[in-house]
Amino acid sequence: MDDRDATGATSGPGGRRDLERFQHLDALVRRLVERFEGLRAERSALREQLEQRDQKIRSLDLRILELNQTRQDTAKRLDDLIARLDQLDAQLETQLGQGPGGDS
Repeated sequence: MDDRDATGATSGPGGRRDLERFQHLDALVRRLVERFEGLRAERSALREQLEQRDQKIRSLDLRILELNQTRQDTAKRLDDLIARLDQLDAQLETQLGQGPGGDS
């Protein structure tokens, strides 16, 4: 006579051991699947964070380019103003009859 229970395992000592091993393996697989799903969700969240940071970096890079252009434009305007002031200063000295750099 075959002594199998509802799971198909024999009710003898060896069958119980097989059932316990199967249940243990089943629990390990379930934990592994849960861990896998958790890691998948974590990976998804990290990818989202990475994408947000990449967007922020791109935005900041553009802002740096804009600010550098503004700085260059401002420096050019200042150079032009200084050159114009130097030119006006030279004209003024000429009109006053003085040579540059002296009181003659």
